[in-house]
Amino acid sequence: MSFPNCTALDRNEDYLYVVRTVAADVARFPIRGETLCPQQRFGPPLGGRRADEFGPQHSQFLADQQLCRRWGFADGCAFDADGNLWVTLVFANRIAAISPDGRATMVVEDRGLFLLSGPTSIAWGGQDMFSIYIGSILTPDVLNGRSSVPGLSMVNQRQ
Repeated sequence: MSFPNCTALDRNEDYLYVVRTVAADVARFPIRGETLCPQQRFGPPLGGRRADEFGPQHSQFLADQQLCRRWGFADGCAFDADGNLWVTLVFANRIAAISPDGRATMVVEDRGLFLLSGPTSIAWGGQDMFSIYIGSILTPDVLNGRSSVPGLSMVNQRQ
């Protein structure tokens, strides 16, 4: 797997989801007992990287900010209570949500306001799980606010 980054388990711990940074997408591995089965792609590519833009020769273009913004580079992830996997796109200043059926929607996008700068991680918390926290590689702060949907509780659902 090329450049795996953040991982998350779904509510029932049936799948391990892995964000692939350079591909700007998500793979998932079915869990059978103590074994991870072969990976499956989950959802569409989240960045704008074309198929011809992969390979070692393309690493030289990482200094191009516009190109990096288009490619997106997926980084962090977490599930909301409805089973959507939210994925940060660090260079695109966006957060996408992939629904359980694999459709992607942009849920947060900074359109020049510089509130969401280099998002790398995402988590929910608080008593009602509506508090959302977003880490950044470019700022010393953790962005926090109220989400439109609660996050998935990290308490084991099988107990």
